[in-house]
Amino acid sequence: MIKYLINYFQFFSRIPINYRIEDPINVFKEGVTFLGVYGLVYGTIPALVYFILRLRIDVIEAWPLILLLDVILTGAFHHDAFADTMDGLFSGRSKERKLEIMKDSRIGTNGAVALILYYIIILIMGVKQLNEVNSIKDEILFILSFFMISRSAMTLTFRDVVYKSSSQEGLGNILIGISTTKLVTAQIIALVYISLIYGYTGAIIYCIVIIVIESYRRFIYKEIGGINGDTSGAAVLISQMVWLIARAIII
Repeated sequence: MIKYLINYFQFFSRIPINYRIEDPINVFKEGVTFLGVYGLVYGTIPALVYFILRLRIDVIEAWPLILLLDVILTGAFHHDAFADTMDGLFSGRSKERKLEIMKDSRIGTNGAVALILYYIIILIMGVKQLNEVNSIKDEILFILSFFMISRSAMTLTFRDVVYKSSSQEGLGNILIGISTTKLVTAQIIALVYISLIYGYTGAIIYCIVIIVIESYRRFIYKEIGGINGDTSGAAVLISQMVWLIARAIII
């Protein structure tokens, strides 16, 4: 499993790990079961920084800094994918033109608005829910779960992938041919983890995340006929918003 985690750190983050992975594409596919575990391990970094910050400052100051740290550690990898996806999907153009817009490195109005709304939701609900927990331990578990569930939920977009991109040569090709069994196992691991932390209520909330991401996946196929790296990456931010919204309503 260590090999898979190193591969995901090298793929999804800018954290330097000087270790050569042979055939990283196949290792990516083989280790998909552990993408949620990667999210949990990755989450220990912002969680540790959060703990140190909380020794000196309040939640309302520490939480935004953790979100900033996430951007720095990932190079805004998922944020860029989310903005590109929103630019393309809501452009009102043909399927082919939507794919071209997603490929464009420049951010458009839809992408900018989507990122602003994302941060409004994450900042307000994150601060509110962190303030409602009973101890610093619970705050740390909140942060670990935030990063774990989003990486687990992203794997739902890998099921039966039909790759669609304006060039058909993007990194999204790496998602083709991933075993459904591995994807289901990834969800079971996430559900077990969340259930241990939050009980059956947490499991219900994560099931809501699963339903929303599956609906999002179906919407993507309807709009552009398939999945690419941007649309999969966008699922990370979408699942984080859904997790916090559902958590605010149910808990």
